[in-house]
Amino acid sequence: MNNTINVGIARIAHLKWTLAIEAIVANPQDTIEIESHKNCELGRWIHHTGIHAYGNFDAMHLLVRTHKNFHEVAHAVLENKLGDNTTIKQSLGDLLTLSRDIIYFLTELELDSLELRHKKQVIAHPVSSLFNRIFNGPHHALPDDHGPLNVSYARLLHLNWARGLTKAFRGWGQDAHLESAENCMLGDWLRTTGASLKKKHIEINYLSAVHKKFHTQAGETIMFLQRRSENAAQKSYTKTLKLSREIIYVLSLMELKLLNSGIVVCEEGLL
Repeated sequence: MNNTINVGIARIAHLKWTLAIEAIVANPQDTIEIESHKNCELGRWIHHTGIHAYGNFDAMHLLVRTHKNFHEVAHAVLENKLGDNTTIKQSLGDLLTLSRDIIYFLTELELDSLELRHKKQVIAHPVSSLFNRIFNGPHHALPDDHGPLNVSYARLLHLNWARGLTKAFRGWGQDAHLESAENCMLGDWLRTTGASLKKKHIEINYLSAVHKKFHTQAGETIMFLQRRSENAAQKSYTKTLKLSREIIYVLSLMELKLLNSGIVVCEEGLL
């Protein structure tokens, strides 16, 4: 199976599991069986296909630790679901933070896999690879493309853009180019495909608001870097990263809704 598709399936499986736990907390009379972190659907993928395919990537090692922590917190949440509301709310908040981290790391692995595959294509077929990059896009979302492939493309575009902030630290932000929230690739997607999805996906308005906050925070990070205020830049970057993970999480929720609606994903698509 295509590794990129495989990691996409793992990501969606984890998201469904997280939503199931949220539903149990909302309806404590219901029950759910908790498997170990190595035996759940994502765990089986991590410790077999995942380790084999992505063992050399930093995101894989972060994913292993975070997923184990997620299960520990999930056990605590479900064992105490009838307990004090404040404690349950705090534990559920911790669980959802870990879930967003997991979705983020899985998205990093998807992007890493695509970049590695592209490098191999460039080495093997440099001329044809160049033509594919120039002419085969898509560089912008099409308004009439409403499927999971397009939503996943937006998610990967955002992560690819956000990774540029890490590089900005190396040069104190001097070479950083910060587009506006309206003009970046995700902003372009929100104006086109996103606008056409508003009636079906209440998440779009929330996503747009978080995306604007992300750009504001990213701009602040670069400003602190250019002023050589390293501590302030690092604190600002931490907030930026949190907003980035929220964007990726919301786009994954939209993918899940599209998949549940029965839309078919092509074999070479990204789940």
